[in-house]
Amino acid sequence: MSPLILAHMIPALVAVPLGAWVLLARKGDALHRAAGRIWALLMLLTAGTSLWITGLNAPNWSPIHILSLIVLFFIPVAVYRARQGDIANHRRHMRNMYFGLLAAGAFAALPGRSFGHFLWG
Repeated sequence: MSPLILAHMIPALVAVPLGAWVLLARKGDALHRAAGRIWALLMLLTAGTSLWITGLNAPNWSPIHILSLIVLFFIPVAVYRARQGDIANHRRHMRNMYFGLLAAGAFAALPGRSFGHFLWG
């Protein structure tokens, strides 16, 4: 597996359980904020590295890269919303990005994809 794929896959794999914990744990305290910052950084790393990973059969971006652009846009928006006290929109953006992470992971786990090969051989 290439170093680029690993640099993309490792933060994504860490972001899945951490994101679940952040979404389910008590909100607003220092632990939530610290874990949320780490999760946001992991998401930015995952999205950023994905922009350098191009298609299986073509050297161009695929539709899945739209999720990366959305994450790169909405992580700062969600942080801004929280700092402005707009917790409802902060929560909505973060929840949507978490479910986008799960969807992208499910797509990446398909046979023939790098993560699918890692999982299923």
